[in-house]
Amino acid sequence: MKGDIMKQLINKGRLVRHSMKEYGWTEAKASQAVDRYEKLFKLFGKGVSIVPTKEIDDVWHLHMLDPVSYYQSCMSYHNKIIGHNPALENSKEEKSRLHSIFLMTARLWKETYDEEYTGFAADCDGPDHACTECSMGDCHWGIERFEVIDNADMLTAV
Repeated sequence: MKGDIMKQLINKGRLVRHSMKEYGWTEAKASQAVDRYEKLFKLFGKGVSIVPTKEIDDVWHLHMLDPVSYYQSCMSYHNKIIGHNPALENSKEEKSRLHSIFLMTARLWKETYDEEYTGFAADCDGPDHACTECSMGDCHWGIERFEVIDNADMLTAV
């Protein structure tokens, strides 16, 4: 079953330890972020663009730092490489487009997992908290920057 393959390929313990070291997260916070990344990883196969929350994006970056594991996870679960294309343009139109994709991601997450799609919900004192009100483009439910995933992109060579 794909879920079992994913659990084997994404070394959760390693990602948790690396997250704790890289970002200064507690073990509980790192474990929560890795769990949420695994959930988002499963949504990549839905054929839609996705905008991750900051902590999910951070774990995703760590996973990509192990190219063999990332390749095996992508191929085993989705049969293609999932590209990660950072949004470099800072125009009003791009921010609006990313905001729309984030809202679609949140809807898909809610439909799939019956839970809200936010940053670290339990961390209302830190920079990743989910209850900050801010203007679109500066942050969005704890996202300090937006990153776009376009699932139509597929690398043909590894």
